[in-house]
Amino acid sequence: NEALRAWWEKEQAGRGQNMDQVVETIRQFGSYLGDEIAVSVAIDPKGEPGEPLVLAELKNSEGFREFLEQQIAQYSGDQKSKAKLVFVESPKTAVATDGNDHLYVWIQDNLFAGSPKLQQLQNLENVIAGGGQSSFTATPFRSRIAQVYQEGAGLVVAANLEKVVEQTKA
Repeated sequence: NEALRAWWEKEQAGRGQNMDQVVETIRQFGSYLGDEIAVSVAIDPKGEPGEPLVLAELKNSEGFREFLEQQIAQYSGDQKSKAKLVFVESPKTAVATDGNDHLYVWIQDNLFAGSPKLQQLQNLENVIAGGGQSSFTATPFRSRIAQVYQEGAGLVVAANLEKVVEQTKA
C-alpha cells in the first residue's frame, strides 16, 4: 500500500538521527561513569516509597559536573519543568532549598551521588565517615544481595519484601 508506505517513511524520518543522538549521549556518560550504578529507594514511615538515591562509580570525575550540567540544560527544554541541580561540597553542611524540583548532587573523589532529597546524601556521608557500616550492612538481605553480585550477576534488582510487608502492616 503506497499510502501506508508514505506515512511510515514520514513517521520514521529523523528517528535515525535521534537514535544516533541517544547512543552518543550514552557513550558520553559512559566515558565518565564506571561499571556499577546503584539505585536505592527506602520505604518511609508511612509505608510509601521514599526519595531515590543514585550512586555511581566515576572512572573520570574530571569534568563530570560540567558535563552533567550541559546534559540537564540540553534535555530539560521547558525552564518551568526543569529540575534544578544543586551541587553540594559536603552534604553535612549543606542546607536544603525550598521546593521539590531540586536534584542534589555530591561528587566525592570517584563517587557520584544524587537524590531529590538532601537527607539521602547526608545519610550517605555519615555512613562513609563511619567506615561504610550502617544498619543495612549487617542484614541478611544485604548479605544475600552481595552473594548474588559476587556470583557474577550483571544486573541485580532486589526488594526486601519482608520489610515492605512489615511496614505496610504497621
